[in-house]
Amino acid sequence: MQAWLLLGCLPLLYTSGVWLLMNRLILGDALFFLRSLHTLVPNPAGFALAVLLPGALLLPALLMTWLCDAQRVEAGAGPDAASVILISFALMLVGATEVLGRFGLAWDSATLHVCFLSVLMIALARLRQPVYRLAVTLALFVWLTTLWLGNAPAPAAALPRERICREVEEHVTARTAYGRVFVLGYAGLDLLRGYAGERLVANMDLHVGSVRRAYKGQNLYVLVPCPEGPARAESVFWKHPDIYRHGGDRLLFAGAFGAWHLFEIISAPTQEQLDEWKKAGGQ
Repeated sequence: MQAWLLLGCLPLLYTSGVWLLMNRLILGDALFFLRSLHTLVPNPAGFALAVLLPGALLLPALLMTWLCDAQRVEAGAGPDAASVILISFALMLVGATEVLGRFGLAWDSATLHVCFLSVLMIALARLRQPVYRLAVTLALFVWLTTLWLGNAPAPAAALPRERICREVEEHVTARTAYGRVFVLGYAGLDLLRGYAGERLVANMDLHVGSVRRAYKGQNLYVLVPCPEGPARAESVFWKHPDIYRHGGDRLLFAGAFGAWHLFEIISAPTQEQLDEWKKAGGQ
């Protein structure tokens, strides 16, 4: 029994430790994945519980494996019990996909479906079924693959990246020759792929005060992606949840470009700017 607990808990403990460490090193908070849930779903507690529920599918399989192991003379629970665990794990992946979809977070459900099919293939290979059963199973796999991966909804039509960058650049240039546009988040990095200009720059962590000090004398703008899909997890939305719809402190709506909203940073001159103007006026 102790060996089962040790072997069963080690992968979970290792995975949890690495996950907490990466959150601490990259995001500065080991529990960031929990604290940021409120920006992804309206009910974080309900979401966390729903994500854990598919794991209950493994409990009967683990119990059966333990009983089989207790009844066998030689060590091991046998191929049947191992296959049941694999099948339960595959069903858990399907349940997790359904939960994420209901909460609007099924951004990459195709990956979970591929994992599900792969695990089932391994489980059936271990059972050594007759050829006719394997043929029926293969047909089932083909049908599921076509259903899940072939009928994925087409993404909504969006403006090309080059067009958005060009229109934003023209909009800002028409108003000032000293404009700078900060394109936010990983979505901004994707938008700027292939962009060769200098007016639009990527910004991964928005701090209005810092950019004002770093770009003195320039008219500053912020280009915010629509908080849908993976973009909902961008740091700007858990720092400023309503920035896309309502802007924020010192942010004035300047225009919409496809699914992107452009805001101008409005603020009083800094003390350094006032001192520079006084010196220029004295000369």
